[in-house]
Amino acid sequence: DAPAAYSGSSGGAVGGFRDAVRAAYLDGTLERLLAGPDPKARRAAVFALGQVGGPGSAAAVAAALRDDDPLVRHFATDALWELWFRAGSDDQNRR
Repeated sequence: DAPAAYSGSSGGAVGGFRDAVRAAYLDGTLERLLAGPDPKARRAAVFALGQVGGPGSAAAVAAALRDDDPLVRHFATDALWELWFRAGSDDQNRR
């Protein structure tokens, strides 16, 4: 079902993606991919940063708002919200 696919647990599609990205990439690697020439790699990198990136990636993600590729810009908008929502304390994020 759709909610299970988006769940944060490892069983959901997005949760599995997060786990795989965390196991294979650092934020800096994703930021370098985001600055590269391949639009598909930039899309994947900015989506991944939205899922697992830390607040230090916000500048790279914000720069992607000016990307030539509309999907990169779309994912960058979503990624910024994700980064901002995770930037607080654990208590703030729970609320």
